[in-house]
Amino acid sequence: MTERLVVDRSADHPAWDDFLARTPGGGYLQTSRWARVKAVVGLRAVRLLTERYGEIVSGCQLLVRDVPLLGAVAYSPRGPVIGDGADADALLRGLRELARQERIGFLKLQPPPGGEGFIPALEAHGFDPSDDEIAPTATTRVPLTGRSDEDLRAAMRATTRRRLRQGEKSDIRVRVGDENDLPILQRLLEATAQRQGFGSYPLRYHQAMWRAFGPGDGARLLVAESGGRPLSAALLIGFGDTAVYKVGAWDGSSGSGRPNELVHWSAQRWGRDRGFAYYDFEGMNLAAARALVRGNPLPDDVSGVTFFKLGFGGEVAIFPQARDLVLPTILGRTMRNMNLPLRRWGALRHLVAGRRS
Repeated sequence: MTERLVVDRSADHPAWDDFLARTPGGGYLQTSRWARVKAVVGLRAVRLLTERYGEIVSGCQLLVRDVPLLGAVAYSPRGPVIGDGADADALLRGLRELARQERIGFLKLQPPPGGEGFIPALEAHGFDPSDDEIAPTATTRVPLTGRSDEDLRAAMRATTRRRLRQGEKSDIRVRVGDENDLPILQRLLEATAQRQGFGSYPLRYHQAMWRAFGPGDGARLLVAESGGRPLSAALLIGFGDTAVYKVGAWDGSSGSGRPNELVHWSAQRWGRDRGFAYYDFEGMNLAAARALVRGNPLPDDVSGVTFFKLGFGGEVAIFPQARDLVLPTILGRTMRNMNLPLRRWGALRHLVAGRRS
């Protein structure tokens, strides 16, 4: 069968998004809708698609940041996505040529779930393993299909069930929010970022996320309140067979109310009732995930966040390792000449992702 490679730079590509929604490994991070979100922080999207008889059978969306005078850096979270019978090798050859045309000196790919099969092809095309991830390498996902409330509760750790009951007996209520409530999420997120020492995206970023995926079945905003005071909030994205916990924050107050447990409980039931197969916490500690997959105890230094997520009884999933490619542009040669391991380019990673716009 004849396949042809097509370069696409359109702001919206519904056919590509539909291909991702129905193809194993396809996820929201590869969609043109996600590209619109990243455009808010200065990234542009370029896609290389493989078409067979006019139908998309594989592809890869790159998110590109131009670096004045030096070229560009780019990354592809959960890409490329290879459909049944598609030629992965031809797509990767095309990606190298596309990177050359775009003057990309540094390209990071994080293959999708199930993408282990084309790791040898990535290595053959010069992509080196990297410990510096751009999408979570490990996560925990709660199966939702056919499960009642009782089933979901029974899968939880006893401590999580107890805390959920405490929350249900408190005066905290979880309500469905809309775009007008995004500043509440933003305030909680900035407070969380200050407590925990990480950088947060601006409000306009989360507004773009809401407009790209919601409202309706594509996005959900949940706000936990007590006496009208917001305590916790979460923004969810639903795509394909998965409802994803994309952004969440809380005010840091202690007590028996347990707003975070209530928010995730509401989120899981929303995902189940909308027909999603999984509720994905989108990320957990990789060392903890590897220990659990091997049947070993959790490491002593596992974070409270990872322990909290595991309390809901999800299935641990480990995805393919990120891969880096340095190309012979001015930027690429500079990186090679400096002889620094790519995993130490933390500032570059933030620049590519858009946290430093």
